[in-house]
Amino acid sequence: MKTRLFSLAMLLGAFAHSLGAQSPAPTQSLQIRPFSTKIFYEHLISKDISLGATVKLIPVFVNWQGDDGDGGAKFTNYSIAPEVRFYLGKKEGLEGFYIAPFFKVGASVLKTTTTSDDGLREKARFKGHTLGAGFVFGWQWITDSGFTIGTGLGWGYNDFSFDDARVTYSDGTTEVENVDGFALQFGLPVFRFSLGYAF
Repeated sequence: MKTRLFSLAMLLGAFAHSLGAQSPAPTQSLQIRPFSTKIFYEHLISKDISLGATVKLIPVFVNWQGDDGDGGAKFTNYSIAPEVRFYLGKKEGLEGFYIAPFFKVGASVLKTTTTSDDGLREKARFKGHTLGAGFVFGWQWITDSGFTIGTGLGWGYNDFSFDDARVTYSDGTTEVENVDGFALQFGLPVFRFSLGYAF
C-alpha cells in the first residue's frame, strides 16, 4: 500500500512539473511610458522577432492665456510609430537585449486667438504633419508574474511641417493659406523607460 501511495505521489509530482515546464512564454505585451503620453503594444511573430507600435496622444500640450485674458494658444499632437524588434540575447521571447528600427507618422494642430487694435477677433488654426524614423538599442525584463520593465537608448530623425493655416474672423469670414514653406528637420536622442504587462 505504501509503495502504491509513493508511486502515485511521484506521478503527481512529475505531472505537475511537466505542466509548469510546458506553460507558454508571453507572446504579447502592453506598456506605458510614464515620462511621456505614450502607449506601446508588442506581439511576438517568431522566437526572437516582434512587431510593435507606439501611440502618442497629447490632447492639450500647450494651453496658454494672456495676462489680460485676450488671446491664447493650444497645441495638440497625435502620432503612431511602428517598429520591429530583433532580440539578440540567449533568452527567447519578449525578453533581453534588442535592436529596434522604427518609423513614425503624426499630425499636429496649433490654435491661437488674438484681438486686433480695432476690436476684430481672429482665430487661427495651423495644421501640420510629422514623419520620422530611427533606431533603439534596448533591454526588456519580464518578471515571473508577467510585469515588464524596459529601457532603451537610440536616435531619431524628424521632419515636421505645417500644411495650411485657417483664419476665422469675428464677422464670420474665413481665409485659408498654404504654409508649406514652414518646415523643421532635426535629429534627437531617444530615451525610453516603460512599465507594463506581458501575456
